Amino acid sequence: MRRYGRFFSLKQMLRKVPVPVLIIGIIVVILCPIALLHFSSNNQGGNTLLNDIPVLRKNEKERKHYHENKSWLRNPFLQQPAGGGFRSPELLDGVPVEWSQQELSRPVVCPSVARLASKPSFDLANLTFTLTDLSSDGDLGIWDEEMDAAYHKTPKIKSTSDTGKKPLLVYVVPFSHADPGWLSTVEEYFSTSTKLALDNMLKRLLEWPDMTFIWAETSYFKMWWETLDAGKRKAVLDLTKSGRLEIVNGGYVMPDEASCSAYAILHQYIYGHQWLLDNLGVTPEHGFSIDPFGHSSSMPYFLRNLDFKTIFIQRIHYNIRRHLGKHKATEFLWEQRWDSTASTSIFTHLAPHHLYTIKNICGLTKNNCYFYDFKDIMFEIEKSQMETQAQILLEEMRKTVSLYPHNVLLYILGDDFRWAEDTEWTNQYKNYKLLMKLINSNPANDVIMQFGTLKNYYDAVFERSGTPDAPTPSLPSVQGDFFPYADKYEDYWTGYFTSRPFYKQMSRELERDLRTAEILLVLAKLESFGNDGADFQEDLIGLERAAESLGLFQHHDAITGTSKQMVALDYGDKLQNGLLMAHAVILKNVQRLAQADNSHRQSVNSHRQADNSHRQADNSHRQADNSHRQADNSHRQAVDTHRQVVDSHRQADAERVDIILESYRPTPGSLPAKSPLFFKPGNMERIVFLFNPLARSRTTVIHLLSETQNLRITDADGREIAYQVSPALNDVDTQGSYLDVLRITFFLQLDPLALKAISIKSLGERTKKIKIKTRSTTTIRSTDRAGDKVKIQGFSVKELDPAELVTLTNAYMAATFRPEDGMLQALRTRKGKRKVAMELKRYESMNSGAYLFRPTGLGDLKPYPYTVRVLQGPLFSEIQTHTGGVVLIVRIYNSATDLDKSLEVELITQMEKLGENNELVLRLTTDIRNNLTFHTDSNGFQIIQRRVSHVLPMAANYYPATSMGFMEDDRSRLTLHLTQAHGVGSQRNGEIEVMIDRFLMQDDGRGVGEALRDPRVVKTHLQLQLETEGFCLDCPLKNPTDTAHRVNLAANNPPHITFEQEMSNLTTFNYEPVQSNLPCDVHLLMMKPVTYNPGDKRVGFLFHRPGLDCSTPRTSDLDVCLPGTEDILLGGLLKKAHTFKSYNETTFNFVNSRKRFGIKTPIRLLPMHIGAYTVNLP
Repeated sequence: MRRYGRFFSLKQMLRKVPVPVLIIGIIVVILCPIALLHFSSNNQGGNTLLNDIPVLRKNEKERKHYHENKSWLRNPFLQQPAGGGFRSPELLDGVPVEWSQQELSRPVVCPSVARLASKPSFDLANLTFTLTDLSSDGDLGIWDEEMDAAYHKTPKIKSTSDTGKKPLLVYVVPFSHADPGWLSTVEEYFSTSTKLALDNMLKRLLEWPDMTFIWAETSYFKMWWETLDAGKRKAVLDLTKSGRLEIVNGGYVMPDEASCSAYAILHQYIYGHQWLLDNLGVTPEHGFSIDPFGHSSSMPYFLRNLDFKTIFIQRIHYNIRRHLGKHKATEFLWEQRWDSTASTSIFTHLAPHHLYTIKNICGLTKNNCYFYDFKDIMFEIEKSQMETQAQILLEEMRKTVSLYPHNVLLYILGDDFRWAEDTEWTNQYKNYKLLMKLINSNPANDVIMQFGTLKNYYDAVFERSGTPDAPTPSLPSVQGDFFPYADKYEDYWTGYFTSRPFYKQMSRELERDLRTAEILLVLAKLESFGNDGADFQEDLIGLERAAESLGLFQHHDAITGTSKQMVALDYGDKLQNGLLMAHAVILKNVQRLAQADNSHRQSVNSHRQADNSHRQADNSHRQADNSHRQADNSHRQAVDTHRQVVDSHRQADAERVDIILESYRPTPGSLPAKSPLFFKPGNMERIVFLFNPLARSRTTVIHLLSETQNLRITDADGREIAYQVSPALNDVDTQGSYLDVLRITFFLQLDPLALKAISIKSLGERTKKIKIKTRSTTTIRSTDRAGDKVKIQGFSVKELDPAELVTLTNAYMAATFRPEDGMLQALRTRKGKRKVAMELKRYESMNSGAYLFRPTGLGDLKPYPYTVRVLQGPLFSEIQTHTGGVVLIVRIYNSATDLDKSLEVELITQMEKLGENNELVLRLTTDIRNNLTFHTDSNGFQIIQRRVSHVLPMAANYYPATSMGFMEDDRSRLTLHLTQAHGVGSQRNGEIEVMIDRFLMQDDGRGVGEALRDPRVVKTHLQLQLETEGFCLDCPLKNPTDTAHRVNLAANNPPHITFEQEMSNLTTFNYEPVQSNLPCDVHLLMMKPVTYNPGDKRVGFLFHRPGLDCSTPRTSDLDVCLPGTEDILLGGLLKKAHTFKSYNETTFNFVNSRKRFGIKTPIRLLPMHIGAYTVNLP
């Protein structure tokens, strides 16, 4: 009542105010906030607070609008300057003059993306750097005199009955580690060992009710399952349900953790876990990673989000194992350095033994375990001997359990390809049962020893010591990764980071093509190209075969390059088959989308005509109603006729249109080859289809081969596209020769997940001189010019002055090269010049092998003569260096986009030509004062800081990298972007190097029994980026800048190109399925069918929001991204998303649903995290 009265008193007051005064007051009230907002917008030069996020979002939209309305900046290659020809963006202190000073002076600040977790009990980076005594033989184990003395000083409890403590509980866990290829192929292993092991497992577990078994690799289990009849399958299901047969890990393979990308790791886990769920009704809960050569810090994050409760790891540096063992830290919480909440940590069991073999796992005293492998025993052991050995085993088990805060012991019983023989099952079971009886029957021992599984062990640990969330006593914490791995002395396993790069690149190629194929299939399904799932059955079969090929190669003896040569060839055949399967799906769905667009255009034209007829009929209706009815009937007939025409067109197009790949591998052992554009009279036009696999807009560069330079290139809007003509290098050999066709280069703007069809029309044969305004040519200078009329494929060649430095420039930077060998010397941006000296070096070695990197010296390439050629043009310029066995190309673009912000580096190498026992590296020596630190990525998921040690050997300063490595000081950051796995290292301040290839004449004694001699020509693609701003100088966590993130995504996700082999009735179009862009810092890691079952309508999405480093002001990059400030709108991502009713947040394998949301509910994904979601197609 009181508020009611006040309202009327105010109303009475207003009635007394003169009308002019009241109007002026209202105007002032309205204009004041606007004036204040205008004043604040003109005073944004200060620091921006986190509370100003809405303003930052508004500014981001303004910058986006600025770009969209700056046609030269968005698409400068479409610009037609007055008078024809080309105009490159002019330079003003390294900045295009079109960037106004007002824009350049606007600083941008983004929030920090992550906070450090609390200090861990053990920082692995520090342990790797400080544990420098390499005089030990790791094969001897961790037990030493100091640990033995401490053990014997500890009071021993005779019996637990008086203390309230529980007895020592020992779980003996039988297993067989089955490599899907190593010394034999996967099929050979299956027929000679794995099938027999699983057959005997089923037989013996049914016979012995107390026997147990665990299995890790779904690839082999799937092969075996397909040989079983219905009765045996039911028996397997009963065993898994009872818990006596436990599936652990459950990926398609046990993946390598150094060379695999996050996409490849998660994809094979998804496939493996979905298969297990569909066929066995189970999903694994426990990781079992016993054979990868070191362990990644990203894996615990992945496995925790696969809903694993624990992980088991084995191979780590022998010094670190000893250190953790002495501190009773062989079970710990493995944390992420950036996770301040510890919500992503996982309980980790580190095997205290250096290997998982039976001769090592009984205890910690060397040579005590040989007795306990009963596989080949031919006689019954005497009872007295067994009693003695039982007491020795009990003492060894007590020593081992002393390393833990509880008295539960995990005793894994197996080895590579064990339990295959029926006699082994009998001997092992009978003798271990006897040991158990002898130990358990003595009350003084107070021990319960029995067969079990990982689940049995962890359940007992958590019961006695508390769960990982509330352990008693508290668990130690560990941060970092277990790289590099050394098993003894100075034997560092860092060579395999690079071994067999040909197949590492082939794997990454299949990864890209499988991802593209799955995205295109989902888009085709969304467009309803088919009445039901059966219409896509062939596609799904192809995708499954490709997924199996990719998954198999992530095995820790495949992508590592550590298998025998004949097995590597078999892996290559399987990768090639996977590529063919993925390519078939890509071609079919590109054709579906192209034909749908063609039919849509015809339908639109038909409807327009019908609509005009309808309007005429409607006008006639006013005059005569009967005429209208006749016209309406005619319209219906026209529509029916049109539908028939569309159907006939679809059928005709399906038979007639032949779309081919622009790039393909002719054989499993060859590099990708390009399909040239050929024309003939009456067939002078090709439609080229370009698919952007990124869910973000981009400007990309396209290199095509054409028989003629006389072309007209147009897009769907009829705009002509400028292009540059140059000679086409034969990039499948190291001769530096050129092809008979020409290279056509142009830039193209691609929308997110868009399929763009452009037209390339021949205007005449190559010999014809036709003036074309959109064409530019390339000038060539060379050191091997002889005479005045030298030409390369019709291009005149001038002499390269050996005394004059070569400088290639664009609006962002200038790169300087030595003319005598074509090597980069310096990079300059508007903020100054930095020394960046590029060198090709080779490590010499008589001890390195497929696994180990043990160099004995470092030298230059053999003194072959160098040929240097400089190609320059308005769109790109490059310098080519040819020497014995190596071709090096460094390229710079001029597009006023992200393409300009890095140098493109290509190497074509054939190690066989460089001689024996060589390991080729590309080294960058700079004046960057990086304080002997550098950074590498971990599986493309996060960044890890590395420190250079001059105490440790050279091989210890090498680390795995799958996508990037960088070093920095307070002025600059230099980043190497990678498109396949490499070893990256540093030996001195200001240096960073990447190993390219290895050719070795000896085995290194780690099991493969073969030298690493791969004669294949290898092509390596890198990007070199120098940044002078945008990265944090004092942040404890280093991450790529947003610019570097875009450059890296573009390098690893090139557009997929196909085109017509013959001219058809298809036309240009833009298929743009994305309705709204993802936030600028979010990457669509995966969009795929959850399973390859035609009846499964689920689609799975994985979004990755990496940590981006942009916590300092920047004044020149108008595309600055603000990490973590926007939500993901899954319902607004795709134009067809309205067909989704809801989505599920799930585990990374799309198995367990965490929560269900309405489709319009935004997704809040924190930086550094991956989110998994599923939707159901209608």
